Amino acid sequence: MRDSAGRVASTTSTATVGTPPVAGEREYAVVHYQRPANDYGPWRLYARGDIDPAWHTQWPDGHPFACEDSYGRFAWVKLKPGARNVGFIVVDANGVKDVAMDRFLDPSRQAEVWLKQGDEAVYGSRAAATGVVTVHYGRPDGNYAGWGLHLWGDGVAAPARTGTCPSATSTPRSTSSSTMETTRTRAPT
Repeated sequence: MRDSAGRVASTTSTATVGTPPVAGEREYAVVHYQRPANDYGPWRLYARGDIDPAWHTQWPDGHPFACEDSYGRFAWVKLKPGARNVGFIVVDANGVKDVAMDRFLDPSRQAEVWLKQGDEAVYGSRAAATGVVTVHYGRPDGNYAGWGLHLWGDGVAAPARTGTCPSATSTPRSTSSSTMETTRTRAPT
């Protein structure tokens, strides 16, 4: 294969994609929550089941979505040793639920989930919740000239443009850690 500078290179790599096995027990369950209007003030995470007794709250009190990342806010609860069943509800100070159903997670399988306002689904990853995958690629020399990312498969939005060709479905940007980050949007379903 030739890059844009005419250099020829070849390599073979193997990657396994999936949920890594959990090594040991989780101490906390983390629930990410996204509200497009950014109105988190009255909303809390009410949790029950296999949580540390010191973390139990009275209905409708709960744990605040106290931390923030680019997805939204998140809250966490301390788990009992051997936790397998944690029920949780996003609720406001008046006992109004974000969605009608109660949700559950098994921290022995997955102790971190993502939620969206008004959506009953419990997403197992940020990528599943947003439909966007972010790929970080670092080169030791920091030189990304002539390098790109080739994507294929059923989940890739057309046109699959990456690298230094910004489009509506690809936004490359340089980061301070000498990596190229390409954000891809999944095709609408």
